[in-house]
Amino acid sequence: MLTYELSHYDLRVLAIDRNPEPGWGISRAHAAVVHVVQLPFSSIRSKLARKGNPKLLSICDELGVRYRRTPTFWWSPGSS
Repeated sequence: MLTYELSHYDLRVLAIDRNPEPGWGISRAHAAVVHVVQLPFSSIRSKLARKGNPKLLSICDELGVRYRRTPTFWWSPGSS
């Protein structure tokens, strides 16, 4: 995200990753799911998801990154 933001200025920026290719770190096991909400709704994780998800999708649109919106399935064990 930092490199993306710096790219909007008249700067020469070099981003160095410790891995030889993107996706070799923590993201290698990521399911590529953008979560809409995180319970509890008052948590910082939930607040950041609600704020960050629209920004992520607009950046994808700007950069031409394809994504697919899929329906959400909610299930709560033991609920009546």
